[in-house]
Amino acid sequence: MTYSRTTWLILSLSLVLTPLFAHETDVNYDKIELGGIMGWGSPLGVGIEGGYYFNPHSVATAGLGFGFSGFKAGAGVKYLLNPDKMFTPFGGIYLSSSSGLSNLNVTVNMDSAVYRIDPASLLSLRTGLRFQVGFIRVYGHLGYGIALNGGKSHYESGSLSEDVSDFARFMEPGGIEISIGAGLRIPG
Repeated sequence: MTYSRTTWLILSLSLVLTPLFAHETDVNYDKIELGGIMGWGSPLGVGIEGGYYFNPHSVATAGLGFGFSGFKAGAGVKYLLNPDKMFTPFGGIYLSSSSGLSNLNVTVNMDSAVYRIDPASLLSLRTGLRFQVGFIRVYGHLGYGIALNGGKSHYESGSLSEDVSDFARFMEPGGIEISIGAGLRIPG
């Protein structure tokens, strides 16, 4: 966990500095939101996500996607500190699972091997900023994913070089998340 101090520093700074940049906006608390998400370490990889606002501060989300560890599905919750602001910090938790991948060809520096990545469950702790204007909401996420089970890469055939093995481990679920999501509020 060499990233833990850096990760927590980034997460803390985003929560502390965000209120300095917050602006008032006219907010309509539509309860449903549909959109997409993508980024490094995203619990859904590249995917689609829906959200339901229980109140102006609390939103539950669920989605489907695809990433390095296969097809993904997940759900989570976010708590928004200042939902009536154009920019607001949030914190949340997300639980996702991935199908795993087989026959994954990994090539690094002309060395090539075939790997398998096991199915996994991932718990992601997240923070970030939400920007909203009109019917558009954009989320910037910073977080850390913890593999609860599975997700390991396994060598199957080909060149067993250190670079190829390192890259295969690099694709395992978990670790730092830097992602962006965008959604449209659905009037209701």
